[in-house]
Amino acid sequence: FRTAHAIAAANVARHSRNADRKQLARMHERIGDVLVEQGDTAGALVEHRAALALDEAVAATEPANGDFQRGVAVSHNKVGNMLFEQGDLSGALERFRAALAIVERLVAGDPTNAEWVRDVAISHDQIGNVFMLQGDTKKALAEFRIALSVAENLAAWKVLETFEKPFLTTFSDSDPVTKGGERIFQERVP
Repeated sequence: FRTAHAIAAANVARHSRNADRKQLARMHERIGDVLVEQGDTAGALVEHRAALALDEAVAATEPANGDFQRGVAVSHNKVGNMLFEQGDLSGALERFRAALAIVERLVAGDPTNAEWVRDVAISHDQIGNVFMLQGDTKKALAEFRIALSVAENLAAWKVLETFEKPFLTTFSDSDPVTKGGERIFQERVP
């Protein structure tokens, strides 16, 4: 990883292209992941923070790019995980909430993206874990219930996407909650 990291760093210094910065971020992430496996959470935190900084720089150049934005959310979660492991629960909570804000924005723009929806469930689960360790079981339960609801909804869509019988969609255009809902069903259910 260190050799690949050095090559990516040289490319970033020479070109500062998004692809090079993303590659460098992934190298920092991989090194961080290896350090976690070796029990070095302090070293892993340094690497994941470096990945986060690069992901944020890339995402800032193309704010509408969902993949770039998701990269920032993933990096926030990795930094949060390291802070969580080190006992910095308030720092971890801040990172997990930052990740959640990003993926909720992404899902608002494309509620059919299963990966982003899954990320929402993961973020709520991580936030719930922090609240559990802080002794706030009421908030933890609320977060876990949201995570479960999102996961169940995702599972239901997987079933619906394989549904092979004719069906009729009826939604009210006068109801702001269901208005336009038929479009999503008609696109996703065969």
